[in-house]
Amino acid sequence: MRKFTKSISFLLLASSLFSVSCSEKKEEAASAPQGMPPRNVEATKVARSTMTNILSLVGSVEANETADIRAEISGNLESIHFKEGQKVKAGQLLAKIDDREIAAQLTETEAQLKLAKQTRDRYLRLIENRAIPQADLDQAESSLSTLNATAKRLRVRLSKTVIIAPFDGTVGARNVSPGDYIDQSKSITNVIDTSKLKINFQVPERYYAQLEQGGRIDIRSSTTNGSKTSGSIYFISTVIDQATRSTQVKAWIENPPKSLFPGMFTNVDLILEVRENVLVVPEQALLASPQGDALVVIGEGQDGAHPVTITPVRTGLRNIGIVEVAPLQPDSIKEGTQIVAAGVGALPLFPGAQVIPLPMRPDPIRTGSTLQTGSYEEILNPPSRDKTEEQSEPKSEAPAPEQNGEEQ
Repeated sequence: MRKFTKSISFLLLASSLFSVSCSEKKEEAASAPQGMPPRNVEATKVARSTMTNILSLVGSVEANETADIRAEISGNLESIHFKEGQKVKAGQLLAKIDDREIAAQLTETEAQLKLAKQTRDRYLRLIENRAIPQADLDQAESSLSTLNATAKRLRVRLSKTVIIAPFDGTVGARNVSPGDYIDQSKSITNVIDTSKLKINFQVPERYYAQLEQGGRIDIRSSTTNGSKTSGSIYFISTVIDQATRSTQVKAWIENPPKSLFPGMFTNVDLILEVRENVLVVPEQALLASPQGDALVVIGEGQDGAHPVTITPVRTGLRNIGIVEVAPLQPDSIKEGTQIVAAGVGALPLFPGAQVIPLPMRPDPIRTGSTLQTGSYEEILNPPSRDKTEEQSEPKSEAPAPEQNGEEQ
């Protein structure tokens, strides 16, 4: 019984010593960060900018107008009045079909028409004296109407022997030669109007509600060297294609560059939303956690050291390298607020930690800057001024041996 009592007291003593040692370690761990020296961090300020929500798609370039020029009547091609690649105006003569047979038929019909008019007029005078029956006059008027219709039809056929340009544009390749017998199935050439171009592309159905007439697009192609050309939407299909679950959209390019041609493939940047004057920060300044995104805000400090606070934010639109933010607590972040710009996930930053803000490195992806290069530690811990001067001293003392030689 005594042995059992002694063992119990020994266990109680050991557990009390273990709890005391653990509490001491916790106190040391809790007090350790307070004694940590300030860390150098890259810092920047919250700015305001205009953010756009862009949907990247692919499309094809189409001409404003395209017409396949064909003859409406059959016949021998008498002459061609254009050159391949020539600029033409609406109504300009392109080709002529032999019209001699149709012209002869029209002359014959017009002679018969003249006789039919004279007969009708004579019957009108005779019918007043009741010299002829009414049926003779009706027959004369019927013949006159039939000949009028025949003459009109022949004039239309005669006009179709002259093939003209339907609109201003450029003539394409010539597919026939003078003397060929052509009909409606034979293409003579085509006329293309490229004064403005159409961009035809498909938009997924989930973005359909964000489409609107007059919406802006930017296009880029392999022939424009990466430069963008803007256009405006003029057509939105009211049908969703069941096979692709997308809808057809077309846009105008009013002043197309000379390097853009119908039939080309192009990249389309569809502007879905534009937000002006919103708060933005560098993407790498976001501190991600299970509770949400946050920014490490640098407060007012003394002797170069500044305390930091963790401020939760809600993110919005993103562009290359920057992201829109909105503070969850009103007025906790404003334009000009200083924040840690990079390394927030790797540095041991916590509320109350002391930091020394240094200028943020330029982003070479967005700015193309090469002013600041090197590792992250080299930027945050630049060489001291004394070391820099020591490295430069040997260069200034290079001519010293010559002077010593002269003295000897």
